[in-house]
Amino acid sequence: MSGVVTRTVNVAAVEILVAEGIPPFMARIYAARGISHSEQLAPDLSRLIPLNRLRNVDTMAALLADAITEGKKLLIVADYDADGATACAVGLRALRQFGANVDYLVPNRFEYGYGLTPEIVQLAAAQKNPDVLITVDNGIASIDGVAEANRLGMKVLVTDHHLPGDRLPDAWCIINPNQPDCTFPSKNLAGVGVMFYLMLALRAEFRKRGAYAANTPPSPPAPRRRSHRSGSPAGRDPQAIPAGPGRSAFRQGSETARLATSPSHQWQSRELAAARCCPIPRSSRTRTHPAGQATVRGAPRRLEGTGPTRCRPRRRAAR
Repeated sequence: MSGVVTRTVNVAAVEILVAEGIPPFMARIYAARGISHSEQLAPDLSRLIPLNRLRNVDTMAALLADAITEGKKLLIVADYDADGATACAVGLRALRQFGANVDYLVPNRFEYGYGLTPEIVQLAAAQKNPDVLITVDNGIASIDGVAEANRLGMKVLVTDHHLPGDRLPDAWCIINPNQPDCTFPSKNLAGVGVMFYLMLALRAEFRKRGAYAANTPPSPPAPRRRSHRSGSPAGRDPQAIPAGPGRSAFRQGSETARLATSPSHQWQSRELAAARCCPIPRSSRTRTHPAGQATVRGAPRRLEGTGPTRCRPRRRAAR
């Protein structure tokens, strides 16, 4: 039975953190995780490591931009764990906002194995017939799978964070903070973080091409970074990725996810959807809150036994 492992604490880092206003107890925890200054705890996205530190991210963004512009069919090959699922969600949501023709495939590990195996490639070709495969949270060790995709005429973009083997797959492009010659300082970036960085680079690539000039017609508005980050906390936290650039994305993503799942936000979303489909004027509708409180023309009142939100005419009081 293993005992408790005590982490080595940098005493100088603890003293600096305490001097900067961090409570001593928290200062020891932070110092044990490699944090030496309070500014490393800042949750804003300005502390993200620059995109160009991630090897090949600009090249992959350019390849993706070309594929989207040419109307190529993209397929994300994901994994079913927390990191793979959220990386798939971030990529799928962002790519659709960029106008991509994109779908996804989450294969059964017990039936097809882990990673981009030849069997998964054949399944993707049979069911989806894509032009480009994009792996998330897998692919860095998929030598045979990438070879099979090349044989079938599909290009492969590998986004991963796992340690590579002695050989790399013969993919169209690879981004992975742990691949050889990558100078990205945080080697603990999760797979969803790698995809988040790729989507930021793709956004920058489209901006460089003038796709979002002044955000005015006929140019569509640029997708916002906020809309791409809500999946990052779920993929990062369960895998206990150490503190690093993912901390900012984790905090910002948590705030975005909290807002998106709050009862008031869900109620507003339902109301907006109802307003688009209901022909009744808004001034004549009753709106029901999740807690059973309804408003008619902005005046709240309590309803007994209220059910789900729906549009219905306001009952006029007898005169």
